Amino acid sequence: MQWYSATSKLKPHVIHATILTGERRGQDVLTPMIVFISDYNAQDFPYRLRRNQFPVQTAFAMTINKAQGQTVFNLELYLASPCFSHGQLYVALSRITARSKIKALIEYPELEEDDGV
Repeated sequence: MQWYSATSKLKPHVIHATILTGERRGQDVLTPMIVFISDYNAQDFPYRLRRNQFPVQTAFAMTINKAQGQTVFNLELYLASPCFSHGQLYVALSRITARSKIKALIEYPELEEDDGV
Protein backbone atom coordinates (compact mmCIF):
# COMPACT_ATOMS: atom_id res chain seq x y z
CA MET A 1 0.00 0.00 0.00
CA GLN A 2 1.29 3.44 -0.90
CA TRP A 3 0.69 6.45 1.31
CA TYR A 4 2.17 9.91 1.54
CA SER A 5 3.50 11.66 4.61
CA ALA A 6 4.77 15.08 5.58
CA THR A 7 7.95 15.28 7.62
CA SER A 8 7.48 17.32 10.76
CA LYS A 9 10.82 16.69 12.51
CA LEU A 10 14.14 15.43 11.19
CA LYS A 11 16.38 14.18 14.00
CA PRO A 12 19.86 12.63 13.65
CA HIS A 13 18.56 9.05 14.03
CA VAL A 14 14.81 9.22 13.35
CA ILE A 15 12.32 10.93 11.01
CA HIS A 16 9.02 12.02 12.58
CA ALA A 17 6.25 12.34 9.98
CA THR A 18 2.46 12.58 9.76
CA ILE A 19 0.57 10.39 7.27
CA LEU A 20 -1.43 12.50 4.79
CA THR A 21 -3.48 9.88 2.92
CA GLY A 22 -5.13 6.49 3.36
CA GLU A 23 -6.65 4.69 6.32
CA ARG A 24 -3.94 5.90 8.69
CA ARG A 25 -4.37 9.57 7.77
CA GLY A 26 -3.38 11.90 10.60
CA GLN A 27 -1.31 9.32 12.49
CA ASP A 28 2.28 10.07 13.43
CA VAL A 29 5.01 7.64 12.40
CA LEU A 30 8.67 7.35 13.38
CA THR A 31 11.15 6.01 10.81
CA PRO A 32 14.46 4.95 12.37
CA MET A 33 17.83 5.19 10.67
CA ILE A 34 19.36 1.84 9.70
CA VAL A 35 23.11 1.35 10.11
CA PHE A 36 24.81 -1.05 7.69
CA ILE A 37 28.23 -2.37 8.77
CA SER A 38 30.33 -4.69 6.63
CA ASP A 39 31.43 -8.06 7.93
CA TYR A 40 34.41 -7.65 10.25
CA ASN A 41 35.96 -10.90 9.04
CA ALA A 42 35.67 -10.06 5.32
CA GLN A 43 38.93 -10.58 3.45
CA ASP A 44 38.06 -8.13 0.63
CA PHE A 45 38.74 -4.96 2.60
CA PRO A 46 41.33 -4.20 5.27
CA TYR A 47 38.75 -2.02 7.05
CA ARG A 48 35.05 -2.05 7.95
CA LEU A 49 32.52 -0.12 5.88
CA ARG A 50 29.70 1.71 7.63
CA ARG A 51 26.70 3.36 5.99
CA ASN A 52 23.69 5.12 7.54
CA GLN A 53 20.39 5.08 5.65
CA PHE A 54 16.75 6.00 6.21
CA PRO A 55 14.35 3.48 4.55
CA VAL A 56 12.34 6.08 2.63
CA GLN A 57 11.57 6.72 -1.03
CA THR A 58 12.65 10.10 -2.32
CA ALA A 59 9.93 12.43 -3.56
CA PHE A 60 9.98 16.04 -4.62
CA ALA A 61 7.18 18.52 -4.25
CA MET A 62 6.72 22.02 -5.56
CA THR A 63 3.93 24.52 -5.50
CA ILE A 64 1.86 25.00 -8.64
CA ASN A 65 3.34 28.48 -9.14
CA LYS A 66 6.88 27.08 -8.87
CA ALA A 67 6.02 24.44 -11.51
CA GLN A 68 5.52 27.10 -14.17
CA GLY A 69 8.25 26.71 -16.80
CA GLN A 70 9.21 23.20 -15.59
CA THR A 71 8.70 19.96 -17.52
CA VAL A 72 7.85 16.89 -15.45
CA PHE A 73 7.55 13.24 -16.44
CA ASN A 74 5.30 12.04 -13.58
CA LEU A 75 2.71 14.25 -11.91
CA GLU A 76 0.83 13.49 -8.71
CA LEU A 77 -1.54 16.21 -7.55
CA TYR A 78 -2.77 16.36 -3.97
CA LEU A 79 -5.64 18.83 -3.86
CA ALA A 80 -6.91 19.04 -0.29
CA SER A 81 -8.59 22.36 -1.11
CA PRO A 82 -9.72 23.98 -4.36
CA CYS A 83 -7.09 25.67 -6.52
CA PHE A 84 -6.81 29.43 -6.17
CA SER A 85 -7.84 29.86 -9.80
CA HIS A 86 -8.47 27.77 -12.91
CA GLY A 87 -5.14 29.00 -14.29
CA GLN A 88 -3.22 27.30 -11.49
CA LEU A 89 -4.69 23.89 -12.27
CA TYR A 90 -3.96 24.44 -15.97
CA VAL A 91 -0.31 25.24 -15.18
CA ALA A 92 0.03 22.05 -13.12
CA LEU A 93 -1.57 19.84 -15.77
CA SER A 94 0.25 21.44 -18.70
CA ARG A 95 3.72 20.61 -17.29
CA ILE A 96 3.36 16.86 -17.89
CA THR A 97 4.72 15.12 -21.00
CA ALA A 98 2.10 12.30 -21.19
CA ARG A 99 -1.50 12.26 -20.00
CA SER A 100 -1.12 8.69 -18.72
CA LYS A 101 1.43 9.91 -16.14
CA ILE A 102 -1.08 12.08 -14.21
CA LYS A 103 -2.48 10.99 -10.84
CA ALA A 104 -4.72 13.25 -8.79
CA LEU A 105 -6.12 12.91 -5.28
CA ILE A 106 -8.97 15.37 -4.79
CA GLU A 107 -10.49 15.62 -1.33
CA TYR A 108 -13.30 18.16 -1.21
CA PRO A 109 -15.96 17.33 1.39
CA GLU A 110 -18.20 19.99 -0.20
CA LEU A 111 -18.28 18.05 -3.49
CA GLU A 112 -19.30 14.83 -1.75
CA GLU A 113 -22.36 16.56 -0.30
CA ASP A 114 -23.34 18.06 -3.67
CA ASP A 115 -22.79 14.79 -5.61
CA GLY A 116 -19.88 16.42 -7.43
CA VAL A 117 -22.03 19.06 -9.13
